[in-house]
Amino acid sequence: MQATDTLIAALNGNGAPDIANGEQIQQKVVSAFQQGRQIFADARARADALPADAAGFAQQATQLASSIETGFNSFGTALSQAEKLDSDHKIDQAASKDTACKQLSGA
Repeated sequence: MQATDTLIAALNGNGAPDIANGEQIQQKVVSAFQQGRQIFADARARADALPADAAGFAQQATQLASSIETGFNSFGTALSQAEKLDSDHKIDQAASKDTACKQLSGA
């Protein structure tokens, strides 16, 4: 969680991109990562509390997996909304030129 906290702090510290809808994009991205952090925190707490018996474990682990999937679907939706706000594709253009961004995307 420390890495996520560091990322969120950096996103906040860097400020909004100087593009159309920059502040909205920043808010959506920060919110998405905060939401993702909470998903992991909740999942960790629920995983720590899984019962030891096989039947109870299986049932609650399945529910936990479903909860994580639902949470990350909403995380993805939030990032997609941020991407749509970048109608000029300025962020994609900048990312395609940045070495660290290329490494993240596998390019």
